[in-house]
Amino acid sequence: MPEKVFRLVPRGAFHVGTWGIGREEALDYIPSDTLFSALLVQGIGTQGMPAFLDSLTKHPVKNPPLLITSAFPYAGPVRFFPQPAGLPDKLEKAFRKAHWVSEQVFHTLRQGHTPDGEQDERVNLVQGKSVWLTRRERAEIARALGVRDVPGAPESDLRLWSVSVVPRVAVDRVTDASNLFHAGRLTFAKGCGLWLAARGADEALAWLESCLQLLQDAGLGGLRSIGHGAFTLKEGGWPAPPAPSDGASCFITLSRCAPQPAEFDTVLRSAHAAYALEVVAGWCQDDAGHPWRRKRVRMVKEGARLGWPGYAPGAVVDVRPANVPQFNERPVYRWGLAFPVAAGEGGEG
Repeated sequence: MPEKVFRLVPRGAFHVGTWGIGREEALDYIPSDTLFSALLVQGIGTQGMPAFLDSLTKHPVKNPPLLITSAFPYAGPVRFFPQPAGLPDKLEKAFRKAHWVSEQVFHTLRQGHTPDGEQDERVNLVQGKSVWLTRRERAEIARALGVRDVPGAPESDLRLWSVSVVPRVAVDRVTDASNLFHAGRLTFAKGCGLWLAARGADEALAWLESCLQLLQDAGLGGLRSIGHGAFTLKEGGWPAPPAPSDGASCFITLSRCAPQPAEFDTVLRSAHAAYALEVVAGWCQDDAGHPWRRKRVRMVKEGARLGWPGYAPGAVVDVRPANVPQFNERPVYRWGLAFPVAAGEGGEG
């Protein structure tokens, strides 16, 4: 199946908010369902409904025309992945808590092994101990970013991106009354940004790339009216992550996944499964621009190790608001298909 890898080089800050309490916070990546929603809205507005969308919404999708990952961070020549679930038992706590792992660490962990000689907290953990990388990759990043880095020195910690909360003011158009609120902002260091991979039919990949080209200026995420979310699209320069083989027993997903009830036994209750769940919600608009809450969906987080049913499990879920006449003939879709990557059967004892 054809594959592509893209690099999103930031032109400024990003804002991808979280649902629930603490909405002033921001994520340090762009989830696959957020990404697909932006692509679909942009594509429909300029090219009409994509021809392959109908086949994506029929479960199960045994031969999906398109699969996408979430957009994850990169730094210089090194890209990062979510830490795989089901880690080896002997792994130290500090490394278990790392949110992101470098490509070399990821490929070792996904096969159920521990990176030998790469568990020195002072050297192998950066970004406030949220990123786990190898010594060689750390040196490559420092060289590419042109920064002086002394691994192990107390004051040395590569800062590749930052998430801050900044004050903003909304002004009422009628009364001129001001309202103070706060919003999260994701800012990348020079030479850092986001990457994503896609698999699918040639026409679907061409649609994806054309929508990404349009989104360069339209922006991804929130606060686009003040310039957030703009980027420059480039070829990734990395290979696509390897897909599971036909005889695989499990896989790791690089996208949010919404397994359907018929898949629970194979995917979630597999002896090799290890995963975390999250509830995803949000808003949509009717044709008049009025906002409505979408249905909530419980999804498997990126990095989950799941049982392999022989195809990419999950579904593109219809989350249109319930009992709202404006949406009787208008579906609202949330991406929930897994992006499967080959994996070993579990960690070392």
